[in-house]
Amino acid sequence: MKSSIKLILSIALIQGLLISPIVFSKGITPTDVIADGKDTDIYQGYTVRKGTIKAVIENVSILESSTSTSEDRQDALNIIKDLSINVAALGLTNKVTWKNTEVEKIMQKASVNLKKDKKLK
Repeated sequence: MKSSIKLILSIALIQGLLISPIVFSKGITPTDVIADGKDTDIYQGYTVRKGTIKAVIENVSILESSTSTSEDRQDALNIIKDLSINVAALGLTNKVTWKNTEVEKIMQKASVNLKKDKKLK
């Protein structure tokens, strides 16, 4: 878990996504990314809730589960679509390729939409 947080923060620092960049000389903890008592932060103008990445991963698991109903899969897919712009705002779409091709297409579309949105601002 610590290395994935480090990756997300590193991506954010490299891309200048943090409003006030933090420089760390040692390992990064979750509270370095989002302080205790705080549930959200702003990345590239989007409010991202902690737990977003985990929610996407769990919804991908629902999509891929042989025990999921078509309704379960559709709900999971809708949530992934809703969260995809936040995943793009974190910079993850530029660094991660999803094994699930449907999810990968959704994430790449969100990345393109984020770039278009930034040009409009």
